[in-house]
Amino acid sequence: MGGFKFSLQKILNYRGQLLAVEEGKLREIDRELLLLEAEHAALLQKIKTAEDSLQEEAARGLEVMKYKLRKDYIHGLVKLMEELKPKVVAVRARREAQLAMVLEASKNQKILEKLRERHLLEYNEMLAKREEKAIEEFVNNLNSASLAYGS
Repeated sequence: MGGFKFSLQKILNYRGQLLAVEEGKLREIDRELLLLEAEHAALLQKIKTAEDSLQEEAARGLEVMKYKLRKDYIHGLVKLMEELKPKVVAVRARREAQLAMVLEASKNQKILEKLRERHLLEYNEMLAKREEKAIEEFVNNLNSASLAYGS
């Protein structure tokens, strides 16, 4: 008799592959989100640095034209940051949707894994019963043979 074979093994393998693909997509979205958040943080830092520098120079006396130029630069940075915010929100929404897909794929795979474990347990119980029956028959045959020859 052959060993244990799970009849749904191909489906289990397929679901494992689907889970790996969905996890890969999630990692890619996470990388994209990290880049956007890093860009956002860099813009915040540039704005803070530019504003601090402007305050220092304005305290020392700054020409109106240079002051306006620096203010326009800061305004441009703020505008870039504002344009970045919807992108971050959109990527976070995509991440949440992808995370839901990963969780669903994981759940589907775990269902089949539990089913496989249950089938394996049933198979092992059936083997144990067969072995017990074979041993019982052997002992009965041995007792019958010893009674037939021993009497």
